[in-house]
Amino acid sequence: GSLHLTVHPDLDLTISKRSNNEFILLGFALNHKRPQAGNQEILDELADICHFLEDMLEYCRDLCGRYLILFNISDKSGILTDLIASRTVYYCSTAQSIWCASQPSTLAKVLKISKDNSSLIRTFIDKEMYARDEGSWIGDGSMYEGVRHLLPNHYLDLQKCRAIRYWPDKPRLPLDLEKASHISATILENTMRAATNRFSMSMAITSGWDSRCLLAASSNVRDKVYYYIQKFGDMTDNHPDIRVPRKLAQKIRIPFHVIDCPEYQ
Repeated sequence: GSLHLTVHPDLDLTISKRSNNEFILLGFALNHKRPQAGNQEILDELADICHFLEDMLEYCRDLCGRYLILFNISDKSGILTDLIASRTVYYCSTAQSIWCASQPSTLAKVLKISKDNSSLIRTFIDKEMYARDEGSWIGDGSMYEGVRHLLPNHYLDLQKCRAIRYWPDKPRLPLDLEKASHISATILENTMRAATNRFSMSMAITSGWDSRCLLAASSNVRDKVYYYIQKFGDMTDNHPDIRVPRKLAQKIRIPFHVIDCPEYQ
């Protein structure tokens, strides 16, 4: 069937076609193996070397970013998100077609779908945890009847309106700590190169291990990154999230900015 696509003007749209295969990228993708490549170069390479669905899934293992790919490849049509599904997809079906949107409320408004008022859903929504965690949802459902959320490690088969898990697809191979560390460091460093080639970068640094790991990964492009931390409410300069990154910044000689945010507690 035909595809009708509505895209916000601020969202990057990239298209690549090869014979009967077609790929549409919404958002941005980075490839640690090709740090200089932009969206078009990445999508063109995917279209050149991927002739079957399995090829595309394998190629996208090396991508990160915030994106989804609409694909029609070897007579299979679907939607694939980035590895953590940060570019969200919600979907449902009617008697005539399949509908997808970035938010469930959009589908509810357009298709006049009612909220799911079942006792199970109401019990979950009414819990203190739901409000405290900013409405975080567990599983692939939603608060609207028949509207589902496409989860990470799944792609949406548009011919069957069914989410299909594609990873993990093989037994996990053992990897020693030294080799795993080397592979991970290389991926992170090249991803930082790819990101700074495309965007103006800023990075919040705290005393936590995650941000210190990214600080180390960005060392080769540190002149292209704005490093900062926000100083909230009653935080003092002796707070670990200010004291530790400031000491690290002095040690490796990079500018570090403390941004006062007294209005936030």
